[in-house]
Amino acid sequence: AIDAPWAIIYLFAIFLIHQTLGVALLVGALVLLVLALLAEKLPARLSAQANEDQVKSLQALDTVIQNAEVVKAMGLLNAAARPWKLHNRESLANGFQAGHFAMIIAQVTRTLRMGIQVLLTGWGAYFVLEGQMSAGGIIAVSILSGKALAPFDAAVSIYQSWVSVKQAYD
Repeated sequence: AIDAPWAIIYLFAIFLIHQTLGVALLVGALVLLVLALLAEKLPARLSAQANEDQVKSLQALDTVIQNAEVVKAMGLLNAAARPWKLHNRESLANGFQAGHFAMIIAQVTRTLRMGIQVLLTGWGAYFVLEGQMSAGGIIAVSILSGKALAPFDAAVSIYQSWVSVKQAYD
């Protein structure tokens, strides 16, 4: 989160080194930003459903605990525990699906970020061979692109954590 303002400066520096590399980095950063938004929107329904089922399971458990003596005396423990089991199972399943999907998005984002860095380095080498930039420019672009894209990569996990905190609070 602290690196985010610096990403703009790094992007500008890459534009100064070579305009084509700056455009490629900007496009890559926008793609990563779209993936971060998708990572929040797509599993949000599953996460919300998992939280709702968890609340229902805790309410069912609370009801059984409050009436434990009556439930035990009447031999209704299995019947009383059935709603808890149902909601708990649904909560775990939806939570697992949401977490799995979020993990896939995070890994795709990380892979894409690395691919963008490799692409920029390769283009930088091509521009060096064409005499359009110096060899030191490749190193600078490689380092700066990693620094510029890091906040976008971290945005996925940070935003997911923020949504989880907000849902827990609600």
